[in-house]
Amino acid sequence: MIFLIAFIWSFLEATVFFIVPDVWLSLVGIKHLKKALIACLVAACAAVLGGALLYGLSVEHFTALSDFFNRIPGISPALQHTVEQQLNTLGFWALFIGPLEGLPYKVYSVYASHLHLSLAHFLWVSFIARVLRFVAVTLFVHFIAKLLLMKFSQQSVYAVTLIGWIIFYLFYFFNPEVL
Repeated sequence: MIFLIAFIWSFLEATVFFIVPDVWLSLVGIKHLKKALIACLVAACAAVLGGALLYGLSVEHFTALSDFFNRIPGISPALQHTVEQQLNTLGFWALFIGPLEGLPYKVYSVYASHLHLSLAHFLWVSFIARVLRFVAVTLFVHFIAKLLLMKFSQQSVYAVTLIGWIIFYLFYFFNPEVL
């Protein structure tokens, strides 16, 4: 069930959903690091499938997808313009920088197609960039949780992790640069 949730969540986030699968992966990683790291690989594969789908759809429906994205929380025309500029100037390196700036992968998928970047290269770099981020977040939460578990109950650590994600998204969604 852990891996199925990781797959579905990551695929949906790579296409239409607006909460990153890192939430699930980090929660799994609190208690089950090995399973969480395998789930990171599953999630990266699912993200690449979602990216491939959007890349393909963008060939014929770029404007419709771009307009649709503007209705997804956390995506704006300015954000899409930033992704386009990053891909133009940085190429595939943008896939590593974008997550650090809160730029959704789904937008990169559509713009990579629109800019006629190689699908094969896009998918390979996507996998590497996504798995690195998923693993980094999962390991970070796991090690913080280990420290907290020395003084607090497991339920408290899960609660703190969820509160951390809620705070993250409050800052993200109420950031004027995102909206």
